[in-house]
Amino acid sequence: MAHTLAPCIVCGQAIENLDPTGNQPIKGLAFWTSGHWPSAVIDGPTDVTLEINFCEPCLKKVADAGRVLQATVEDRMVRGSRPVYSLWAFPER
Repeated sequence: MAHTLAPCIVCGQAIENLDPTGNQPIKGLAFWTSGHWPSAVIDGPTDVTLEINFCEPCLKKVADAGRVLQATVEDRMVRGSRPVYSLWAFPER
């Protein structure tokens, strides 16, 4: 099985990739952004998006340390409303 082009952003370990022509981490997550105001590094409009991968063990570590936020999809979808944030807990399996 192939690995994602970019490893885990936290630990640097390779992550297996479901799609050899894309970025679909197995037992990991991919996050992307096309910019975020007021970032001085990348803020649209631009042709570039940034994408980072997290392996699930590192995601659990940072969630357990209280460094991952969650907001409901509903909060994000209502135009003009401000999402209410809370800390996200890694699901027990």
